[in-house]
Amino acid sequence: HRRARRLAELLVAHEIGTPLHPVDSNIVQFAVHPRFVSAKALVDSASANGVMFFGTGPVTARLVTHLDVDDADIDRVAKVFANL
Repeated sequence: HRRARRLAELLVAHEIGTPLHPVDSNIVQFAVHPRFVSAKALVDSASANGVMFFGTGPVTARLVTHLDVDDADIDRVAKVFANL
């Protein structure tokens, strides 16, 4: 869950979104930052840069970590988020 908490921190630091709940699992649900038109716009932009996640509503989305996600993957997400 440490990696999911780091993702939540990256969302805020890079003005990508705001976590909707405390991160106590491998799932980070978040409200998309207003600078993006919609969750779909954010998902499409991140996806074009190799970071895949799902929109869950017009302005909400979620990131999920799993066994195959390592620290290097989280570092890559950080770089993508820094450039969105």
